[in-house]
Amino acid sequence: MARNRKPDPNPPLNQANTSLIAAGARVEGDIAAEGTVRVEGMVKGNITAGKAVVIGAGGTFEGELTTQDASIFGQVNGIVTAKSRLELKSEAQVVGTVYAKRMQLDLGAAFEGTLVTGKAAESVSERSGRPATVRPGADRAVKEKGGSADEDRNTGS
Repeated sequence: MARNRKPDPNPPLNQANTSLIAAGARVEGDIAAEGTVRVEGMVKGNITAGKAVVIGAGGTFEGELTTQDASIFGQVNGIVTAKSRLELKSEAQVVGTVYAKRMQLDLGAAFEGTLVTGKAAESVSERSGRPATVRPGADRAVKEKGGSADEDRNTGS
């Protein structure tokens, strides 16, 4: 059945308006793109992409990432801001701070750090990449240490 099929850790690359950091490539510095940035190699710096960022299964990223949608299959250490949607796939290993309007955490994905979701994440300041003033009780910030947001909700921690 299609439901039981494991997702491709390296989905096909849409060539239109996509910047690729290929496997074996190492980039130190900032990357800015209007479309999509796909990292199959290693990036140390900041990535700002107007559409999406994909960190492939063999990809490694260290720094600050800002985009509309992000799919992470590889390793990330830093700050991730996904203004619309963030997917942490089963192979993903993320350490740092995540701001995401919506987030999907697949079984097997590893996350350690601070997670801010929903309206609190929407209030992230465009200038600073950090949250603007958040009204107490309006949203939640989940402090995670190697678990999932569902575990915290279910245990009340």
